[in-house]
This record gives sequence, structure tokens and C-alpha cells, in this order.
Amino acid sequence: MLPVFYINLARRTDRRVFMERQFAALGIRAERIEATTPDDLTTEQRAALPGSAWGQGPTDMACALSHQAAWTRVVRRRLPAAVILEDDVVLGRGFAACLADDVLDRSGYGLIHLEAWPRPLRLGSRSRPLAGDIVLRTMITTLPGAGAYLISGAVAAAAAADAAAPLMEVDRYLFGRGGRWLTEIEVGQAVPAPCLQLEFIDRAATGPAASDLRPGRRARASNPSPAARRERSRANLRYTLAVAARRLRDPATLLASRIEVGFAGPLPD
Repeated sequence: MLPVFYINLARRTDRRVFMERQFAALGIRAERIEATTPDDLTTEQRAALPGSAWGQGPTDMACALSHQAAWTRVVRRRLPAAVILEDDVVLGRGFAACLADDVLDRSGYGLIHLEAWPRPLRLGSRSRPLAGDIVLRTMITTLPGAGAYLISGAVAAAAAADAAAPLMEVDRYLFGRGGRWLTEIEVGQAVPAPCLQLEFIDRAATGPAASDLRPGRRARASNPSPAARRERSRANLRYTLAVAARRLRDPATLLASRIEVGFAGPLPD
């Protein structure tokens, strides 16, 4: 079984309990990684924020550094792959089956998005079995969310060493326009997805669903430098060219509509 790491703020004991209960129900042993907070940022890290091409704020950077700590742990343990979770993710039907240690070998992907999100995206026409009725399809266009994903040791090593990773939202870096990986490799999407952020179930966003990120994102930089704007334009161009190339390699996507990836469903009580 692939190792599982979950990121959790020290003060969010409610979320730690929420995740540990899910792991216990599935018979999974997961390892906690303490999340970085804006107060943990160094003077040098804060100084880099105004130059961010994506209007990065301290909260976004802290979140990205938390994920980078998880990637670093994968590298230090010399793990071939691991699953990284945030602490507000509902683990649904099929999640445990996705932890088979040969998933990446069978799929051919180095990065797999395991999360549903209520936004349509374009996917490749071909599918590969993952677990049960869950299949993998190649992400053609971006999808938010970095709450649940499977990452190979090679991708983790590159991401852990990438100085650009903390300078954008982590979901953009991994799965979004302007990020690195949608332009460099094929990224898989689980359909239906075995994970869903709790806020989409708890619409009142109370208890463990209450966000630590949204309030802090009001502090984002709003006036990037000319150099940052140029970098953003270059990143957007790389993304546009990568999307076009993937669609040309898979002509069936040229006429296909975007789809919304559904949730595989919660575990039975």
C-alpha cells in the first residue's frame, strides 16, 4: 500500500480528529505533517511575495510550503510514490483501492488528481482502470484543488527542489494554468474522484470545514511588477500551447465537451 501523508495545522485539532477517524475506518495508517503558517515565513520568503506573478500572499505561500514539506518527506524516504492529503478531505468509495503500490506503474502517470471539484474541465478521451469503477483520464485543462493527489517520487523530487513552487497557489502549481506540471507531463484525473473537500458537503462551512485559507487570501499582492506580469504571460502561453498539443494528439477531444468530475460517493456509515 502506498504511504499516505496529511497536512494539518497544529491548532486544527478538530480536523486532525476528522481525518484520523476516516483513516481508522479504512484501516489506513497515515502520517501527519504539520502545516506551515504565515507566521513561520522567513524575512526572505516574505520579501519574494511582491514579485509573485500570481499575486501570492503569505497564506498561499504557507500552504505551498506545507505541500513542499510533504514532497521533501517523500524524497528523503526514497519513496517511489505517495498520496498527499489536506485535512479537510472526505475519503470516499474507492479511496483505499487507489493506494495499491503499483498504481503509477499501471497508469503511466507521475501525478494523479484524486479530487472532485464542481467545475467542468476537458479530459482525454482514453481511460485507464484505477480501482473498481474509477478510471483515469488525462487532464487537458486545469482543475482547482490540491486536497488529494498521488505523486511519484520523481515528481516530488523536482517539486521539492523548485524555488518557483511557493510563489503560486499549490493547486495552480500542480494542476493549473501557469503551473509547471500540466505543461511538462501528462497528469491523470480520477473519474469519478474518490475524494471531495468537506466544504462541498458542509455548505455552512462550520467545524472542520471552516477554511483557514480564504480569510488570509485577502492579503494577496495586487500590483505585480512588470517582470512578474511578463512571467505570467509566458506561463499562460506555455499552458495554452500545451493544451493545444494534447488536444491534437487526441483528436476526439476537439469536439468533446468539458465534463464535471463527480464524487465517487461517501463511505457507508
